[in-house]
Amino acid sequence: MMKKKATANTNGTQEHLLKTEPARSFIIGCLFFDPKPRDPLRIPRILNRVKEIWRQYPDFRFGQLFEVLTGPGIKDPWSMEDDAFEQLIETRYREVLAEQQVKRDMNAKSRPRRRNTN
Repeated sequence: MMKKKATANTNGTQEHLLKTEPARSFIIGCLFFDPKPRDPLRIPRILNRVKEIWRQYPDFRFGQLFEVLTGPGIKDPWSMEDDAFEQLIETRYREVLAEQQVKRDMNAKSRPRRRNTN
């Protein structure tokens, strides 16, 4: 919950962002940040997988896609480690591929077969 919204003062500048609860939470989180560096290669790997899934659902807005990827079981995505999120995305990606295969199979079965007239 935001305690105070950053607004313009009489000089036209914004009040300091640290007066908002989300900013304070972020700063506090950084103070307790794990000093072990994370693998920078995880970023394109995760984003590419998200992109592949999103292409299957181009009408989704990003928030909708995120909800589909995380599902109702994720209560706190803020605290979720990237490897766990990546596993979740991989699982969802396999589900998307399986759904597509089922649709292709159903479409193939529902199409009338052309008979050879020779």
